[in-house]
Amino acid sequence: MLSLHKKLGLIIREIYIIKMKYIYSIVIFLIAMPLFAQRVEEREFNLAFGEFSDILYPAYMNNESELSEIHRIISEDKNSILAGECYIALVSNIRPGDKGNGAKINRASITGSVVRAFFKVRYGLSDSHFTFCFDDGRDLENNVKVSFINGAIPAGANRYIYYTQNDYNYNYVMMQYGTIPICRGSVVQNSDDIVIPAAVDTSMVVTEAVRPNVEPERPADKRGEEVKKEENKVVYVEPSDNIKTKRNRIKRDDGDYYPLIALKSNALFWAGYTPFIYDDFFGMEPASSEFGYMLPNLEGEYYFNGRFSIAGDGAYMVNKYGNDYWWKVSSYSLEPRIWVGQKGLYKGLYIGLFGIVGDYDMKREKDVNNYGYTGNQYGGGLSLGYLQPIYKGLAFEIGIRGGYHYIDRESYIVNSGVYHLQSSDSMDGFRILGARVSLVYRFRK
Repeated sequence: MLSLHKKLGLIIREIYIIKMKYIYSIVIFLIAMPLFAQRVEEREFNLAFGEFSDILYPAYMNNESELSEIHRIISEDKNSILAGECYIALVSNIRPGDKGNGAKINRASITGSVVRAFFKVRYGLSDSHFTFCFDDGRDLENNVKVSFINGAIPAGANRYIYYTQNDYNYNYVMMQYGTIPICRGSVVQNSDDIVIPAAVDTSMVVTEAVRPNVEPERPADKRGEEVKKEENKVVYVEPSDNIKTKRNRIKRDDGDYYPLIALKSNALFWAGYTPFIYDDFFGMEPASSEFGYMLPNLEGEYYFNGRFSIAGDGAYMVNKYGNDYWWKVSSYSLEPRIWVGQKGLYKGLYIGLFGIVGDYDMKREKDVNNYGYTGNQYGGGLSLGYLQPIYKGLAFEIGIRGGYHYIDRESYIVNSGVYHLQSSDSMDGFRILGARVSLVYRFRK
């Protein structure tokens, strides 16, 4: 028979064992609880776009079933996404070798942005819940892969999507990305080794509504086939040490020079040729200044929408030498143009529609009778010209104008410093209204 002391010891031991079991159970539960917490299913889906479509059609390809499953996952686990415990990775597919093709990168960026916009509008998400990159490991395009990833977004992961809907501005998109964020593999994984260059300054994204052209497909190289045989490991292009410098120094040849504004001057005006033909209208030569017959002038031009520009010019000269003679001519014009050549480059042939106004006050040089003319001029018509780039922003332009010209004039005699009106009439007709031989400098975007 056990003694009281031993019985008491056994009871204490049983209590201790039971207590430790409860403690172990609580510890195991606390450790395992995060593993059993509700987290988003790590799944991936492929959403397809038509070859020339920027619209996410649910009935296209397999989109309907994919969107239905995506809806189920986000509905169940939206709180986890909003809390940053998981995120959505968007991967736009491009063909092998196309990461240097601005048109293909822009096209893939547009489809990625459409998918992201769909999720943001429908489920109340923001840009902070997405990452974005390109996959050139498969011979595939016009598809966006949507992956649900557990964990926080890795540091340095690219969250920006740059695109333009102007088909002449692909270099801008490439410049904004700097180094194109490339990823490969079945799922973008939460790894500390992932490094994607983060782009900057989203305020410069262009959104004009002109459909981009799709360039011909490039043949896939063998490198893309070898990548598929590798492990499901995410591979990214490492960013350079100075991405910003590379963006600012992006190389362009003359064919890639996209001007925004231009400054120019007409050499013919400097040589003394003005919208007036003195012999025809006044039977007199213009009075020369101490600089000869030159007429200072300046022209500016603004380019927009790929094929259109508007040019404005002004010329003005006043010379007065006591009561001996004087010469004043002013000319101002506005000219909208349409360019025939390659869209966005604004070179080659153009056709314009112009209007011109001005005034004049010209006295016959050293005329003993102090005889002269004064009045206003108006005109308008068509212009035709050609611009040839020389080097980067420097260019050479020639052109001619013709149309209707109206001049009202008054003839006068100056006697003892007093003007005496002699007669008043007007002249009009269709004629050549000027020509240009200009040196141009164009500032690009």
